[in-house]
Amino acid sequence: MVETETKPVDFNIADTQRSTCMSLKNRTENERGPAEAHPYDLGRAMARFERGYLSNILELTRWDRAKAASMLGIEIETLEMKIRFYQLSPGNPPSAKTEDQPI
Repeated sequence: MVETETKPVDFNIADTQRSTCMSLKNRTENERGPAEAHPYDLGRAMARFERGYLSNILELTRWDRAKAASMLGIEIETLEMKIRFYQLSPGNPPSAKTEDQPI
């Protein structure tokens, strides 16, 4: 019997998150259309959680993006993309306006 060594797969987390976000957005729009939203839409719930989580980490680090990205385990470019996407800014928690936007 020959033994083989199993190595863990190294996924690029930023690429995985980006592709997951895009596939969720496309699936949501393709299945129901952009105007129709189910009250228990998983994509919206995930977006609200991520937006609030990012906002909390950024406030905790006093908007030190390098430190926040390190704490989150993502590249700073990914964090900056998410800050723009969720329209986050220092001192302003996520607004109700952005809460209803699907990912």
